[in-house]
Amino acid sequence: MSTSDEQSLVENARYDPRAFAELYDRYVKPVFWFALRRTGDRTQAEDVTSATFEKALRHLRQYGWKGSSYLAWLYRIAYQQIVQHHRHNHRYVSLLSDWPTETDVEQQAQSSLQRQAIVQAWQNLSKNDQEVISLRLFDRLSSTEAAEFLGCSIENVYVRLYRALEHLRHQLEALEELPGEKNS
Repeated sequence: MSTSDEQSLVENARYDPRAFAELYDRYVKPVFWFALRRTGDRTQAEDVTSATFEKALRHLRQYGWKGSSYLAWLYRIAYQQIVQHHRHNHRYVSLLSDWPTETDVEQQAQSSLQRQAIVQAWQNLSKNDQEVISLRLFDRLSSTEAAEFLGCSIENVYVRLYRALEHLRHQLEALEELPGEKNS
């Protein structure tokens, strides 16, 4: 969908429930997966998704929408809902724990060690590094959408992503070099 088509649909959604339903159908899955990756809890992700669209509809009717990416705007609303929930509950879950498993026991053990290393490296990253990687690679936002979400330039998104991936690589390399486990 082109930007002008999206803007037209969003403008129509201010007054036409069918237009908002079309926006909902188009964006409910990406918003849900965004929330699920950040909360690690299906019920909470459903609540965040519901609250996100409720706020979006209320805001559209009162003020309209002037952004360049409706999805990035929805992600910002969802993110605010998640932050609000975490402030209320004082907890944070950064990754989902239900990874797929292999049938071969040796492969399963190796995969488990690799997953542990990845999770540990991920948890050692700053929240800013986790956010930019998640937006671009997990949520598959475009650079423009990520820039809008983060409130920075597109060039800054590229720099932040590059640095975040470098930090992740260094974390993984450091885990490989733990005493007694050096690879020759």
